[in-house]
Amino acid sequence: MTYFIVLGNQLNDDASLSRKGLKRCEITKKAFEIFHPDKIILSGGVANPTAGISEAEALFRHLTGEGMEPDLFLIEDRSTSTTENAEFSLKLAEEYGADEVVVISTIEHFGRVFPKNAVQCFREVAERFPSIHLTIYTEDY
Repeated sequence: MTYFIVLGNQLNDDASLSRKGLKRCEITKKAFEIFHPDKIILSGGVANPTAGISEAEALFRHLTGEGMEPDLFLIEDRSTSTTENAEFSLKLAEEYGADEVVVISTIEHFGRVFPKNAVQCFREVAERFPSIHLTIYTEDY
């Protein structure tokens, strides 16, 4: 079973998605047409308390508002770092029987150097989940 993990980004104060969050939704919709995942895990807790909702909830509202089926999604709304995104989301994917996980984010999230980029975080955590094959997906913008 193939699962996506979509990484959130800090919300604007009015709980709207940031430019990066919107781009991650756009990438998710395009990747959906390529990979046809069984489920999509939306990952991200409350990084901006003023917004009042988690990044995962904001992603869910946007993607379902764009016509994606609500039953497609699982919400991981406890993470407060990329490492926690990886830990909590991969555990959830494993619990639901995923054997292929496609991590989706924007290019700068995968390419940053300090403290770690998303690729490093997910590869390190994925070592604890040997039954899951990990793929990284983004597109330039």
